[in-house]
Amino acid sequence: MPGKRDIKVLISEIEWTQKVCQQLVDNINEKIAIINKADYDYVYLEAIAINVMHFYSAVESVFNKIAKKIDESPVKGDSSHQELLKRMLIEIDGVRCAVLSKDTYDLIDKFRSFRHKSYHDFSITYKWEEMRELCHSAKQTLLLFNGDVNNFKNFLRNIIS
Repeated sequence: MPGKRDIKVLISEIEWTQKVCQQLVDNINEKIAIINKADYDYVYLEAIAINVMHFYSAVESVFNKIAKKIDESPVKGDSSHQELLKRMLIEIDGVRCAVLSKDTYDLIDKFRSFRHKSYHDFSITYKWEEMRELCHSAKQTLLLFNGDVNNFKNFLRNIIS
């Protein structure tokens, strides 16, 4: 288990990432308002897609830090993104509580899947009909993520108090 200072640093890093996630979700919602108008430029879909991918990457960075600094066991391999997300669902006896609830996991996994598809399909053409539901769930996903991560930060604070 890391020391008191390391845990305080991790909490601060998580809080900074939560602020970044809020900015990304705000950006997504601003672009949605433009898309909802009848006539929009494709560049707004691409902008939303980039923000969606960055949102997941920011969320995943929190999980990577937890796996490295608390679990002391980074996730590696071909399916590391999926395995890392799954690991955040479990309590590790004597180490930490679960980081995510199943509801939060399910929502975040949709963002992971979108990022995976966007990253690996070089010829992707974004379609609002296919992105709409995911984009509209960003605010709720962030709300649940923040709730779960705030509970985890409280767990960490209890360790060092």
